[in-house]
Amino acid sequence: MPDRPLPHDLAKKWGYLKYIKYKGSNEWSAECPVCHTDGHTSSGDPDRFTMFATGTGRQSNARGYCRRCGHFEWADANPNKTISPQRQREANKLRRQYAAKENERIQNKIKWLQEQVFWLEFHKNMTEDQKKMWYRAGIGDWAIEVHKLGYSEKGNGALTIPYFHGEDIQTIQFRLMDPNINTGKYRFLKGTRPELFYAWPDDPLDNIVLVTEGVKKALVTFQEGPFTYCGEDITFVSVPMKNVPERLIKKLNKAKKVIWLLDPDAYKPIHVNGRRQAPAIERNVNISGHDRSLVINLPDKVDDMFMAGLKSKTFQSIINQAGPLVKQGNDSDGIFR
Repeated sequence: MPDRPLPHDLAKKWGYLKYIKYKGSNEWSAECPVCHTDGHTSSGDPDRFTMFATGTGRQSNARGYCRRCGHFEWADANPNKTISPQRQREANKLRRQYAAKENERIQNKIKWLQEQVFWLEFHKNMTEDQKKMWYRAGIGDWAIEVHKLGYSEKGNGALTIPYFHGEDIQTIQFRLMDPNINTGKYRFLKGTRPELFYAWPDDPLDNIVLVTEGVKKALVTFQEGPFTYCGEDITFVSVPMKNVPERLIKKLNKAKKVIWLLDPDAYKPIHVNGRRQAPAIERNVNISGHDRSLVINLPDKVDDMFMAGLKSKTFQSIINQAGPLVKQGNDSDGIFR
C-alpha cells in the first residue's frame, strides 16, 4: 500500500505524532497524543491512535480515537462537534493520569541511564576510521571528548550522541548510517524522549540562546566562536526537528532573547492538498513569543556554510542583524527574514 502524508485537516492537529502510517480508506494511525506508546510490547510500530480524514464532498469530519485509552477528539474546532461534558472530564482525567505516568516512566529511565556506562564504550571503542566520520562532519576533537561522541556497531552502524545537561546524561541519539527507506536517520534511546542539546553542557538558558536544528550544526557553529549578541555571551542549543515540541520551547522561557537559526525549509510554508500551512518557524516563534524571538534565515545549512568557507567574522555580523519574524507580503513562497 503506498504511503500518503497526513492531509491538512489531520496534519494541523496531529502532525507531530510519531509512527504515522497510512492504513487506507482515508485512515491513518500513530501513537496516541495522550497515552503515547505506554504499554506497547509488540515488535511493530504502535498504531493505537486511529485518525480519519474528511471524505470527498463531506463536511469536516476529521477525528481521532485511541483504541487503548479511549481518548477521542475532533480535528477541527467546530462547536457542533463536541463530546459531552462528562466524556470531556473523563478524557481530561485520563490525559492527566497518563501524562503523570509517562513523566514518571521517563524520569526512571533517565535515572537508570545515568547509572549505566555502556554509552561510554561507544566513545572509548571508536576506531580511527569511525572517528574520521565525525571529522568529515566538521566536528573537532574537543567536542568528541567533551560530549563523548561515539559509534555503535548495532544494526548497520550509527554515530552516537549523548545529551548532557551539566554532568547528567539525559538521552542518547543515534545517527543511523544506513536507515531503512522512508524512515528517519535519527533515533533516541528507547524509553527516552527528545531533549535540548547543549553545545557546552554547563551553559545557562537565562541569557541569549541561539537555537539550531540538529546537533552537528550547534557544535560546528559553537566551535567557530566565541560569538556574542549585543555584547552578551550566547548559549548554543539544538532541537531535533523544525517543528519543535512545545515542552522544549517552554524550556527557553527564561532566555533574554531566543535567536532561531533553523534549516532553510523551516521558513517556507507547506502545501498539503492545495492548502497552505504556516512555516515551522512561525509556529515556533508564536510559542516562544514574538517579543523575545529573533530570526536568522540563511540560504543553506549553517554547518555546510562554515565547511564551505563562511568566516566567523561574517557570521558574527549575521547574528548582529538578526531580526523579528516578518512576512514580506502575501507571496505564495512565504518569504521571512
